[in-house]
Amino acid sequence: MAEGLAAENQLNKIEQTLRTKLAPIAPNDQFIGTLRNRLEGSTIYEKQHRLAVSMLSIAVGLVVGLVVFLVGRGFVNDGEKA
Repeated sequence: MAEGLAAENQLNKIEQTLRTKLAPIAPNDQFIGTLRNRLEGSTIYEKQHRLAVSMLSIAVGLVVGLVVFLVGRGFVNDGEKA
């Protein structure tokens, strides 16, 4: 039990030493805002967004085409049976 308290005291001393030597920094709101704007407005982000929209449009077009094909095929099969 005494060893546990001694180890805890040592850890507390180490933590306190680190707190005094490595004081936490306060973030600069202007820097964070500027960085956010640069990252959100980057060309890579815009290219990825355009690519995603293009791929989604192609996927929707293929699904609609498949539905039209299947419905049309159903009409043709019904016409042949009659």
